[in-house]
Amino acid sequence: MKKILKATLVLLLAASQLKAQNRKIVFDTLTLEAACKKAALTNQLVFVDCYTTWCIPCKHMEANVFTVDSVADYFNKTFINLKMDMEKGEAVALGKKYRIGAYPSYLLIDKDGNLVYKFVGGMLAGEFMAKVKGGQNPFNEVAILNGLYDEGDRSPALMRRYIQQKIRLMEIAPAKALNADYMKQLSAADKTLPENWFLFGENRYALYLSEAGSGNFDYLANHWKEFTVHISKDTIDKKLGAVYRKTMGVYLSGAYKSHLNDNYKVADMAKYRKQIAATQMPDKDQLLTWMDISEAVVNKQYNQATQLLADHVDKFSEANQHVVFDFIFGLLSVKGYKYEGFGVIADKIEKTSTNPYLIHSCEQYKQKELEARAK
Repeated sequence: MKKILKATLVLLLAASQLKAQNRKIVFDTLTLEAACKKAALTNQLVFVDCYTTWCIPCKHMEANVFTVDSVADYFNKTFINLKMDMEKGEAVALGKKYRIGAYPSYLLIDKDGNLVYKFVGGMLAGEFMAKVKGGQNPFNEVAILNGLYDEGDRSPALMRRYIQQKIRLMEIAPAKALNADYMKQLSAADKTLPENWFLFGENRYALYLSEAGSGNFDYLANHWKEFTVHISKDTIDKKLGAVYRKTMGVYLSGAYKSHLNDNYKVADMAKYRKQIAATQMPDKDQLLTWMDISEAVVNKQYNQATQLLADHVDKFSEANQHVVFDFIFGLLSVKGYKYEGFGVIADKIEKTSTNPYLIHSCEQYKQKELEARAK
């Protein structure tokens, strides 16, 4: 009973504290130039909330973090606060100057317009406060790495940290340029070292550094044996397999036609086939079959592609069966497709897959095949 009363009191106290939050960050309606002049007079930094009207995390921050009394009190006392819609007015040019690549992004700027600190993303009030207080330190990581690089430091340790920082700040173009420079510095042996695996492996940096079509991925695919000196073959196989499955999914779904996927070129399919054939991945044959199916789809040989899938899908691993989702999605836009062979695919998937969504999806297309035959 005491525990229940104690828990109830804690909840009531928390609720009362939430209701008591009645202050918010006050944002000045100034240009950045005017804000910097004001900051010079008050000896403060300028805080800039870089947002867009369609950004959901931006709305979360405005509603749930900027309205926390302790946050509001600190910011209103400490900074000249600006809020900028990055798709309007002077903010468009400022976005380029300060390399805004994701929303929300937050800037601390000195009286001369120099970047003191930058961080990115939606977060809770505690993390937000910790980051901004850390950024007020003139020796924060952003300032240190920018300074060292500007002074000419190109040591491997600096380059690794700088590339990773740029990606965390969503400064993707500079990160890719730094990666290209760093790769030129490294010997073949150095590229395979564990400390450089982030350039090639499956991690938070992979989307920008080692996806299909990137120089890093091609290097890994063409030199995978050399990497096994320091990186386990299983880890390398998982990375290669994940990229090839994603790549074939892009071809199968038709997403390669979008300008957003310019790095997925039909002309590169022969290159990927050659790379896969040269590996010793345990599912190499399955991936080569998916390559056959992908080429058939790209060439609009849909019945041939369906037959190939029907012949092999029960021999695929769960990971490779998952690519069937992309195959199905791509067929949705094919006029006159009669789903011939989906009955076999659905039956084999039902017997071999543990994925209920895949089983259900294939069963739906089995029914479409039956309906098409009945007409």
